[in-house]
Amino acid sequence: MPLNSAIFVAFLCVVCVVAYLMPRKIRYVWLLLCSYAFYLYDPLCLFGQKLPALLLMSGATLVSYSCALFMYATERKWLKRVFLCLSLFSCIGVLLVSKYTVFFAGPNSAVEQTLGRLNLLMPLGIS
Repeated sequence: MPLNSAIFVAFLCVVCVVAYLMPRKIRYVWLLLCSYAFYLYDPLCLFGQKLPALLLMSGATLVSYSCALFMYATERKWLKRVFLCLSLFSCIGVLLVSKYTVFFAGPNSAVEQTLGRLNLLMPLGIS
């Protein structure tokens, strides 16, 4: 969804108004679902073609959220750092694999052909 389109302005207005009116406990879920909808929105693309990106984003979200819960639950400072590093390295790893593998492998490599067939696209939000 282009940021300079009328549909983005309408989407942003609806998201902000609904988020403001929602209770704080479920506001985060609403914003998460809206961010997924924003990154996966493409009127010319079927949902099945966006499934790899959806799985990648939900996996990165699950790892980050789980690490945050473990960091909150523990009192040990070194263990908090371990979970923080695990979360950071997993998100950076997803970013490197999804955006830069084809760049580093070369234009006509087997990696480029495989990822090109999957049409693997990670949104800028993880950048």
